[in-house]
Amino acid sequence: MKVTVTHAPTEAEKDFVLKGIQEFNRARFEKAGFKELAVFSENEAGERVAGLTGVLRGDWLFIHLLWVREEERGKGIGRDLLRKAEEEGRAFGCRFAFVDTFEFQAPDFYVKEGYREVYSMLVHEETGRHFYYTKSL
Repeated sequence: MKVTVTHAPTEAEKDFVLKGIQEFNRARFEKAGFKELAVFSENEAGERVAGLTGVLRGDWLFIHLLWVREEERGKGIGRDLLRKAEEEGRAFGCRFAFVDTFEFQAPDFYVKEGYREVYSMLVHEETGRHFYYTKSL
């Protein structure tokens, strides 16, 4: 057996791992229910300016990524995406939501939206704390 290491994996290499774990997990999560989720916001020209990705799994909405184009921040777009994802979670039967964020990203945003910290740790002086939040839906 040969083991290799790379510090610049290709998209195909990352997809290989992701698809393998998704296939393994789906076989077990199907009993609880599993559905991928993406929510997007577009400007008047139809150009995407923000997006959220995650999964609905059993009682939980897991938010993986939430991004808003820098010049669009502060306009409520992130809030709208988050609330739409939570709405989808409730419709799916989720009772809770989970998200993690770094200190330099959006911890205040999630707290303002009703999330409560369940754990945090100091990752590195430059990135600060890494926060983990939950919310009852």
